[in-house]
Amino acid sequence: MVRENRFYHSDMQFTMAFPQGWQVANQPDKILAISPQKDHVLEIRAQPPPADVTDPHDFAMRGLANRRLDHTETFETNGLKAWTGVVHGDPSPFGQATNVRYIVIYYANLMWIFKGASRAGTVTPSGDPFFLSTANTFRRMRASEFALAEPYRLHRRRATEGTTMEKLAEESSIKKYPLQQLRLFNSLYPDGEPKPGDLVKTVR
Repeated sequence: MVRENRFYHSDMQFTMAFPQGWQVANQPDKILAISPQKDHVLEIRAQPPPADVTDPHDFAMRGLANRRLDHTETFETNGLKAWTGVVHGDPSPFGQATNVRYIVIYYANLMWIFKGASRAGTVTPSGDPFFLSTANTFRRMRASEFALAEPYRLHRRRATEGTTMEKLAEESSIKKYPLQQLRLFNSLYPDGEPKPGDLVKTVR
């Protein structure tokens, strides 16, 4: 679930914040975040490590041992062990040989692999500050945050004399085109209005 710029995953019990305005998609095998100008892409995947590996540095070295690395560092973020480095000549959406920022975080017996690439950059991708700051927000969810991880739900309500689709759209949790989407849900597209007594669908 994404609320504002923060991503919540209730099953895995983690959360992280993305830069404002980035488009975030939770796909079956990864989380994908793209900057508004589509010049930075951050991909996040989870991978089980070998049974004897719990250190992100050791995990990264096994997979990247023969690659050209730069700006490497072992660190800790929100109590979790992590490693980062830039891999030169790595494939990305911007080409087959780009400089890609890797960040590996060990959490819930999995290695969480962040791969950040940019359209521009020299030794490091130009989006490096965004990639590093996002990884540094990765943490376990607090008890008070589990309600935020619940998806928006469809509700039904009885229309009154004052019910209009514009008012319902203003109250809705839908972020993009709420008026048009609510009209579609209620078979009122493109410009229909509910009649008093009708059951109308809303999202919150």
